[in-house]
Amino acid sequence: MHDSTTILLKYNGERSDIDINRIKGLLKDFLHSDDTYMPCFLLKENKKEDIAYGLEYYDELIRCIDEIKAMNSHKTIDRRPFHLIVELNETMQKRMEYLLCKGYIGDDTQLFDLLDEVKQKAIMLQSFVLKYNMTADTRSLGKMQSYIGELKTLQKYVFGKCNQAL
Repeated sequence: MHDSTTILLKYNGERSDIDINRIKGLLKDFLHSDDTYMPCFLLKENKKEDIAYGLEYYDELIRCIDEIKAMNSHKTIDRRPFHLIVELNETMQKRMEYLLCKGYIGDDTQLFDLLDEVKQKAIMLQSFVLKYNMTADTRSLGKMQSYIGELKTLQKYVFGKCNQAL
């Protein structure tokens, strides 16, 4: 059953300072596949138990590909989750660049190289999905799963380094 509830939020125009502890808390939640840091009355009211959080999401993608492989027929993979992974990594890269410009973190070339690497791997994964959807080559599904696992490992390492930098 689909919940068609729409919730509207209004931006009040107030600006706030960067909250490093909030960023660290959200990174910790991502790394531990949890949603404990930012309690929100909207999310508590509409809490779903079957949602994968943070790094656990990669395992969910692998499970979904297992289901497609078990069907033994071509089923298109929804590209939207893979696009979100790209957006997540682009946003984190921009966030860390902003924190560097504002003096919240030191200049760590290795960290920024790693952020770029994980973003590029996310873009590559997105391309794998598009290629599979066009070619229906089921042999690529196993490679895609392996790549998702590698990306998860790299993502964990890089976001852990981001948390340390804060």
